[in-house]
Amino acid sequence: MNDSLNIKAQILFGTDLHYLSPSLTDRGECFTRMVENADGKLPERSDRIVGEFLEIAVSRKPDAVIIAGDLTFNGERISLTECAEKLKALKRHRIPVLVIPGNHDIACPFACRYEKDKAYLVKNVSQEEFRRICGCLGYDDALSRCPVSFSYIYELPGKCRILMMDTNTQS
Repeated sequence: MNDSLNIKAQILFGTDLHYLSPSLTDRGECFTRMVENADGKLPERSDRIVGEFLEIAVSRKPDAVIIAGDLTFNGERISLTECAEKLKALKRHRIPVLVIPGNHDIACPFACRYEKDKAYLVKNVSQEEFRRICGCLGYDDALSRCPVSFSYIYELPGKCRILMMDTNTQS
């Protein structure tokens, strides 16, 4: 067998984190109603879920961590910023992190904070802001980048190339 085809890379894969910044809820009546109708998403546990995912990544030391979309609950800018900061911690452990936006991450019209019995719209994230906030999580270090989306090719040194496809950007 040709050794060049015998590539092995350990990749830890996550998707649909749906991280919601704890600062966006008082866990009141409106938040409780929203959670009951969240279609299986767990915004009330997202901070803990992300934390435990990162602990697993640090303990396993994979060649890369891939997060394939829906980093945020509904595209809240503060949620994306906080989630990206948490993921950047893996880089300090020399673990490359590669992210791609999902349908809940860019220009989501449902970005809200929940207070008592009401939901209030908060700033969401544009495609350019996603690139600015999350660019250092794969895109900026990519071998090749798409100029109109967040799609890119990332090369794991001596291992393989990973194609990250942004299927949400409309050009």
